Amino acid sequence: MDAGIWGLILLVDGGVGATLYLVGEGFYRRRLEGLVSELGLGDRVHFTGWLPFREAMGYIKASDLGVIPIADFPEAHISFPNKIQQYMYFSKPLIVAEVRSLSRIVRECGCGFTYRPEDPSSFKRAVMEHLSGLEELGANGRRYLEGFNWAHSSRNLLNLYRKVSNGDS
Repeated sequence: MDAGIWGLILLVDGGVGATLYLVGEGFYRRRLEGLVSELGLGDRVHFTGWLPFREAMGYIKASDLGVIPIADFPEAHISFPNKIQQYMYFSKPLIVAEVRSLSRIVRECGCGFTYRPEDPSSFKRAVMEHLSGLEELGANGRRYLEGFNWAHSSRNLLNLYRKVSNGDS
């Protein structure tokens, strides 16, 4: 999470008019609030706290970019948060920490880009390199997500069951 805050600082210092909204609660909130205060970024970083689902989705809908700043820890390589699908639903491009599960999704559907969680300058670089293509990345994510529905999934599952029951491998 720190790389996202420091990356924002680098973006602002580079002339990008970025604002960060942190929706929800979490273990790091107090530390991040202290960092934001210490760096004088209170006008650029806003903590909403926990919000009802519909209101939280309003923040996603209004955003230009979805940030998923998961730290590099073992569980992060095998799972991903629901918000990745929420960003895709609203056609928002993603910048995600470079961990296996998130990187795979972003590469597979072409819906965003990655940064190294320990390197704020890689956050800034990634955002700056992709600023002109954000709309296309968001649209790619929405198209990818539309393939995840019961009609599509049930066909694949039935085909797999047919292969297994026929002894095909």
